[in-house]
Amino acid sequence: MLKPRPKIRPRRVRVRRSAGGDVLVIRVADFPEGDRTGDAALAWREAWFHTWVCLPDLLDEPGPFELAVEECAVPVPPEVGWDDEACATLMRPTLLKRDLTLGQLGSAVLRYLRKSRGPLAVDIPL
Repeated sequence: MLKPRPKIRPRRVRVRRSAGGDVLVIRVADFPEGDRTGDAALAWREAWFHTWVCLPDLLDEPGPFELAVEECAVPVPPEVGWDDEACATLMRPTLLKRDLTLGQLGSAVLRYLRKSRGPLAVDIPL
């Protein structure tokens, strides 16, 4: 009997200048369907670290900023989910915030990451 191939649902935080153009993209996690342990926990910790490293770089970027939290509309095979270009057209926004100052942007990103770590955060109502 063949086992079904695992699928993941990529999630990311995209930051751009309000005038246009992505500044940075933080991959939040690629949660296997029904599993929030192991690789998903590692991906979450990497997203948290990436946030702390990248947000100070925005001090020299002109604001205001826009924040989009996105997730893949459908679960996809891991080889597609880890390829940002391959799943870009499948991403849908679950949260949009516009015209944020740098402080508001940092707070919104960190608040989202804190929510995304919760044990019942598989379908965060944003």
